Amino acid sequence: IEYTWQNTLHVHERADLVLGIDQVQESARLDDGGYPAYAIPASTPIDRRHRTTAVFAELQTEPVDNLFLNGGGRWNRHSVFGDEWTWMAAAAYHVPSWGTRFKASAGKAYRAPSLYELYEPSYGNPGLDPEVGTAWDLGVEQDLCERRLTLGTTWFQNRVSQYIGWNPQATAQQPFGFYDQTSGIRSQGLESFVRYRPVDDVVVQFTHTYQHTLDMEANASPLQYKPRHKGSADLTWRPCAGPVTLNLNGSYCGHMNTVSGGGEHLDAYTLVNAAVSWTVSEHLEVYGRVQNLLNESYRVFPNYNEYGRVYYVGMNVTF
Repeated sequence: IEYTWQNTLHVHERADLVLGIDQVQESARLDDGGYPAYAIPASTPIDRRHRTTAVFAELQTEPVDNLFLNGGGRWNRHSVFGDEWTWMAAAAYHVPSWGTRFKASAGKAYRAPSLYELYEPSYGNPGLDPEVGTAWDLGVEQDLCERRLTLGTTWFQNRVSQYIGWNPQATAQQPFGFYDQTSGIRSQGLESFVRYRPVDDVVVQFTHTYQHTLDMEANASPLQYKPRHKGSADLTWRPCAGPVTLNLNGSYCGHMNTVSGGGEHLDAYTLVNAAVSWTVSEHLEVYGRVQNLLNESYRVFPNYNEYGRVYYVGMNVTF
């Protein structure tokens, strides 16, 4: 359960102040330990509750024309892991005569382990600590052809200490492995995109991400389950700027090592998804989508196949 209150104050004609409070409550209960043949005893119950409360503030300002600055902080209090401060800062500068935008950001992140990672009977590890990370990026975007074509690229670098990952080493109670913590990871890479609008109703975008992730505990070797290459192609069509929107999306994920440092790996795969939505009124939207349209067989974890073709229908109602 999550509760959020947020308010934006217009403190100046060139500045807004965002204030908010956020609370997340998680609970997990299992009367039977789950898998007595190879996990914790069946008589061991699980009844856990965690609560995270956060207070945050962010200043959004344009001190001079075309220069945009954001900065903020967040105080987190976890019912088990205590207090942690996080922060972010970002800047962007637009040169209208060139059609160019320069941007940069940096920040500190924090993530407490989930109840599943801590207490799941077969894979959990109650000894886990929160992850703490820092990140920064630099990027540029360029408009061409009267803004119908946009090119962009961003270099990023992240560091995470106390990283929570998967340890395949078997134990008496966890023969398939368990969640474990390493001293940290480092990742860096380049994310680029091309967006083209041939006509007003159609937008096509191609995105590619190259990411090099290193396990600093395993002699800076490549991290498991992190592909070096990911890509996507997205086509959105809104006929005659009407209430119907059609979308076709394809995504590619390169092969992933299942052991830090290389060796065994999961094969690359490509997925295709399709969706249609209809804005019936100001307050009602209905939609339908098909995930994995081509019924691709793929895995993101050894020995576990992902879903084939899946259909969804629904509606969004706003008041």
